[in-house]
Formats: sequence, structure tokens, C-alpha cells
Amino acid sequence: MKHLLVEEYEYDFSLLGICCHEKDYRLCWAVNSTLDLNLTKSGKDIELIFNKKSKPNANFPIFSYVNDVNSNEYYLIGNKCERSYADNCFKLLDSISFDNELECIEMVNTFTPNGDGINDIWNPDFSNYDKVLLIILNKWGNEIIQFNSSTIQWDGKTKEGVDLPSGTYYYILELTKNLDETTQSGPITIIR
Repeated sequence: MKHLLVEEYEYDFSLLGICCHEKDYRLCWAVNSTLDLNLTKSGKDIELIFNKKSKPNANFPIFSYVNDVNSNEYYLIGNKCERSYADNCFKLLDSISFDNELECIEMVNTFTPNGDGINDIWNPDFSNYDKVLLIILNKWGNEIIQFNSSTIQWDGKTKEGVDLPSGTYYYILELTKNLDETTQSGPITIIR
């Protein structure tokens, strides 16, 4: 069964406008060359929703790039939709909102509980959810430990308090928010 997780975020961003008659891929190439970026076309277009009944909603291509050094995110939204160019539609927008529909949650998958005070605890935070169940399993599928809290602090020990050896373990995560449920599983690696 597939579940859809919808998250709301607050963004701090700068919005710059470029109006150009060039095709989107040529504008993307020019921006990449000039600013030394690596914008690539995302698989999903961005939908502009107009509150005017006379104008239907429009999908525009989006190009994105994340700088690995400073984690800055860059986006280029094309100015041509499937019907025509944007044609001054941007002045009709009262606000911009982002709807991030996530099919999975990005989880830190490695920690080092070796007592050096650095990365000793795996602490995913699910405080935005009403109900949380996180189960850690070994490679044979045996339960190691279980958490029922929105804030988790795991030190790499079993429920009996025994240190687990270095290796890859697996988690099953069940989240509930506003009666919507999502389930996810994945690896978690311990390095000592």
C-alpha cells in the first residue's frame, strides 16, 4: 500500500525574475554557464493556480540545483507553459505557496555511537506527527528496539541496554498526522 505524506514548510528565499524569449533549456544553459551552477530539469512541473475563473491553471517546467557546499537551493521556473508563454500572468499572483508532496521522508542512515561525543545518538525528530512507531530490526528481521515517541534518541543499544556491533540494521516507520498514515522502511548503519 502506498501512502502520500504532505509536509508544510516555511521558506526564507529571494525571488528574482528573468523574462526572456529564449527556450527554457537555452536559458538554463546560460544561467549555468554564467553563475557556475548545475541546474537540471526536474521531473515534475510547477503548477500556478490562478484565482481568476477566466484563466485556467498552468504548468511550467522547473529546473533545480542544490549546492553541496552550502546547501543553497536554486530554481529556475520556465516562462512557457503547455498552452503559451506566461503573458504577464505573474502580476496576477497574490502570493506564492509551495506544496511538497513527499512519498518518503529523508532519514539520516548512519551514526557512530562510539562515545566520542560526535554523532553518538540517532535522533530523528517527528514532532509534527500525532502518532509515531519506529521499529529497529536486525538483518534477520528480529526486533532490536521499538520507539513510540515523536522525539527519538537511540544510542545503538538493544532494549536490554547491550551495545550492538557495527553493521546495517533496518527500520520500519509508521507515522500518523491528521488521521493520514504513512509507512516507510530503510537501512540504518552503526559504525563504531
